Amino acid sequence: MVYTRVYVAELKSPNHFYVGTTLRLPYMREKEHAEGWGAKFTTKHGFKSMLFAKLVQPGTASRLEDDLTVALMCRYGWGACRGGERTAQKEAVLRRYLPQCLQDLGPRDVLPL
Repeated sequence: MVYTRVYVAELKSPNHFYVGTTLRLPYMREKEHAEGWGAKFTTKHGFKSMLFAKLVQPGTASRLEDDLTVALMCRYGWGACRGGERTAQKEAVLRRYLPQCLQDLGPRDVLPL
């Protein structure tokens, strides 16, 4: 049985994050991000550190990756986070994948309470 890890990377740009999944050991994925072998978003904002990596049950990684990405987008703005199905760099493309609660917000706006 293959277990996937879901991880959250903190980027060098303040309050910017990337959520991803990997089958590799966390230190290997961390090294790849640090060397620039990651998503365009992590390359653009610079990799700072891996906040955590957690083994998850088979079949749950994709959903958890998306849920964590949306949670970070609500807290820090959708312009500061990428991951899961929300990795597009162009705003027009990314907006199609934002949940309804974030559709009318700007990239730096946080979800109001």
